[in-house]
Amino acid sequence: AIRAFGGTKEGENLSSFPAVEEDDLKSSQPKITFPPMDHIYVSPLTRALETLSILRQNTCASKLPDGHTVLHELREIDLYGWEGRDKYDLKSNDAQSYEAWEVGDPYNFVVDGERPL
Repeated sequence: AIRAFGGTKEGENLSSFPAVEEDDLKSSQPKITFPPMDHIYVSPLTRALETLSILRQNTCASKLPDGHTVLHELREIDLYGWEGRDKYDLKSNDAQSYEAWEVGDPYNFVVDGERPL
């Protein structure tokens, strides 16, 4: 899921922005609505830029502000082989790492031999 963040007003409750599944982004009738946004900030990861491109091609593009700013200091975690897998699959096939991720244990959270944090 992708969490969409809008404007930069102080005190804004960012938890109110929707979590969005990629299939919803590609749908011609998306099940998502966006609150008003002043500007879009995006990380330099290819996945983040591709998501923005999908949004711009979709019917919700008219609700997005023009332009965007790539913030190289915006950090995201690359979850390697976990990307695209659901939690049930992860729980059953990588239980120890999933449990470490769930409780916030960075010392035991290992994916594909790497520590993503």
